[in-house]
Amino acid sequence: MKQVLTLVVKLQVDINQQQLLNDTAIAFASACNWINRNVNPNLTKRVLSQKVLVTEAHQQNRFNLVI
Repeated sequence: MKQVLTLVVKLQVDINQQQLLNDTAIAFASACNWINRNVNPNLTKRVLSQKVLVTEAHQQNRFNLVI
């Protein structure tokens, strides 16, 4: 049986790192919301839906992510 462990840590970051982490969290949340609104409910194959959505998001650089 596979065992799953969880680790809780508190990061000590400077103000610049804190801003970068915050910006990353906001971009991630925006991407999740966009995918939720745009995924075709009839598209049941995970690999296909991932290919379609990731390709569109990357091509349009919707979330200002560094690729």
